[in-house]
Amino acid sequence: MCVCSQLLANQVHPSWLKIELDKADNLNDRNPNLSLNFVKKLLADHKNELSDYDLSALYSRLGTYHFYFGQYEQSLKLLNKSKKLLKTLNNRIGVSILLTHGMLLDSTGKASESEDLFYQAIKISKEIEDLEILADSYAGLAGMYDLNHNDVEALKYYQKAYVIVQELNDELDMAYLNTNMASVYANLKDFNKAISLQNTAITYFQNNDYKYDEMLAHYSQAVIYKRDKQFERALVSYNKMLALSLEFNEPSKVYFANIGISMLYLKLENFEKAQEYWLQAEQLFSDIEGPYSKAHHYLVKAQLEVNDKNTKLAFNTVSKAQEIIFTLEQDKNLDMYILLYDVKIDIAVLEEDYKTAFELQKEGKRLNDKYQNAVREDARSKYKVMFDTEQTLLNNKLLERDKQLSTIALESAKQEQQLKNMIIITAALFIAVLFFFIYRQIRTSKKLNRLANTDVLTQLANRRYTFSHSELELKKSINNGKAFSIIIFDIDHFKKVNDTYGHAGGDEVLINTAKTANKFIREQDVLGRIGGEEFLAILSNTSLSQALEVAQRIQEAIESQSVSFEDETINITASFGVAQFSPDKEDFISLFQHADEYLYKAKNLGRNCIVSE
Repeated sequence: MCVCSQLLANQVHPSWLKIELDKADNLNDRNPNLSLNFVKKLLADHKNELSDYDLSALYSRLGTYHFYFGQYEQSLKLLNKSKKLLKTLNNRIGVSILLTHGMLLDSTGKASESEDLFYQAIKISKEIEDLEILADSYAGLAGMYDLNHNDVEALKYYQKAYVIVQELNDELDMAYLNTNMASVYANLKDFNKAISLQNTAITYFQNNDYKYDEMLAHYSQAVIYKRDKQFERALVSYNKMLALSLEFNEPSKVYFANIGISMLYLKLENFEKAQEYWLQAEQLFSDIEGPYSKAHHYLVKAQLEVNDKNTKLAFNTVSKAQEIIFTLEQDKNLDMYILLYDVKIDIAVLEEDYKTAFELQKEGKRLNDKYQNAVREDARSKYKVMFDTEQTLLNNKLLERDKQLSTIALESAKQEQQLKNMIIITAALFIAVLFFFIYRQIRTSKKLNRLANTDVLTQLANRRYTFSHSELELKKSINNGKAFSIIIFDIDHFKKVNDTYGHAGGDEVLINTAKTANKFIREQDVLGRIGGEEFLAILSNTSLSQALEVAQRIQEAIESQSVSFEDETINITASFGVAQFSPDKEDFISLFQHADEYLYKAKNLGRNCIVSE
């Protein structure tokens, strides 16, 4: 929606057509579906009396509308038809074609080709000296950089667009820029700024009855809330988008709302709701185009199949996602590759192929570290761009002030001193702001690192961190000649708890079990949740006999605890497998498999017991 529909207007159109195109643009601001039908009828009624230039303007509009609706193939056909009718792209219609085609290429994973078209659009906009289309070209290029995680360049070109739009005093385009820039700030983990920008845009759309744009802004807001772990607010935003998309009878937007809600419920581990909304999305999936949307769809499906413990279906589904994702450039799509490895790890664990799971986990961690490092570097560069931009503006103001002072010959010692003081104060303020941003970035990085390593429900270490920590601690123990033991335990009959009390009751049991067990874990040791109801304790400098004592204390505490839920009391037990590292166990995976075998023996012996070597 960031492409200004006014790009398509031109003085050479007949006066009657100019009026009709203005009507189409006004309809597009309110509802692109109405504008699409209006332009189709206009084309059908007047095709034979229009020049090639006039027809090009209509086909270009139709191509843009179909892009809005996610109909990429049809959009490309119409853009090519429009391009053939033009003698040159050095006009507003030509720039519109370049911008829509650039966004289309970017949406299908062809970032390099997209980038070339946006730079071409910028070049033409400067040559014809048109500020409106130059702002749109800057915004289009910034959007491409945003999608490909180059947040510094994205922010830089949004800033260029922002200066022009502010100068033109175009409130609608400013609202579009706010919603687009919110995505960049979210990528840089500045969620407060991202949410503020998005709320500003939504308020403008609501006050001016731009419901279609409000619908898209709610979707963007939902994504930001989800990334910030504000799941309840994300759910509210998704439902607002869903209501508006049904009002517009917009199938592609209904699909994205449903798949977004399904992904959100997966995060909340409410698998029944996740399945319900995924099935709603599945009914509309056949008309969805683009590699990102299709890959996400298959990954959500695979996660649901993992939850149903159907490894065969999950493997086939994740293979479809992998086939799509492997066509994308890895460095520009690290988040997609990380999601893929996460699902493949879940499948390997479900198949009890822990060696494969561990190797996949290491590769996923490598990609995640690469992604996080890129984000941190971008953040630092981003702030430099911001300061450089602000300082340039300040210097321009100071130069203008000096010029005025020279003209009227009022340079006095007092004024010079005042100017020096202002520069000193300004420099001091810049330094203070710089240190503030650096401090906030360090604090945010620490918080993100903790969140990335923590299980959302129990607040214990998550599976990825627990396995990484285990491998590291085992190496230390081997080098130092110290004992190293692990405890795996699993809540007995947990499925019965879920069936009886629902997922909310099951969640309460998991939270209480985690708190109870963690009381018996030393500060230097780690207790993590590695599966649905499965936990792993890493005990450094601990012999087998000492580990058995810890396991017994946890077992007795779990058995004696009573979990209160909706005026009812839930009593549970757990089964334990305990193992100590020895030379016959080659690595942590081998040690883990031994402990896991003892856990299953405990289950077979009637549960609520401890088995070790």
